[in-house]
Amino acid sequence: MIDVIRNAKSRHWREAGQWLYYTGIFGALPFWGVALIAWFFSQRVSPDLFTKDAELAVYSAGLLASAIPIMKRESNAHGFRRPRWFLDLALLLIVICALVFAAVTLVDQTGAPSNGSLNKWLINNHRILTISGLLALVSLVLCFLTELVEAVVSDTDLRQVHEREITSLGEEVQRRRTDSATERPT
Repeated sequence: MIDVIRNAKSRHWREAGQWLYYTGIFGALPFWGVALIAWFFSQRVSPDLFTKDAELAVYSAGLLASAIPIMKRESNAHGFRRPRWFLDLALLLIVICALVFAAVTLVDQTGAPSNGSLNKWLINNHRILTISGLLALVSLVLCFLTELVEAVVSDTDLRQVHEREITSLGEEVQRRRTDSATERPT
């Protein structure tokens, strides 16, 4: 991963930044669109509006799920591998998102009393906001890094450099074999 970041060129960062831009504009439209409409009608908007039913956690799960095909691609182009831990972390985060959503839904659907043990532990607006916010932040960072890795791995310029390195290495090996064969006494 460090090699990918070190070898990322400005165009790779720009490509990943464009992904972040479009995800923020269009992917998060349900969030900022509601806030904009509420502002237009002079209504107060609290973060609970977006988290009390675990909407932000569901959004995070969807964001991660859409990045999994990229994370799973098998490529070792020019020596850069997609980190396996990206996929493992994404799957873990999706499970956590689903559990947060299930807990909130369970309490809402069963009408659990506000003093129930599940409610005291998880289902309070501040805790849901914190958990959902962290899930969204980690999901965005992980997906951004996935886009960055994909930009570097799929870069044709780097692919050509890698091919030249392999060719050069093959020529060097062949030259050394030739040199060592001529230096041996017969």
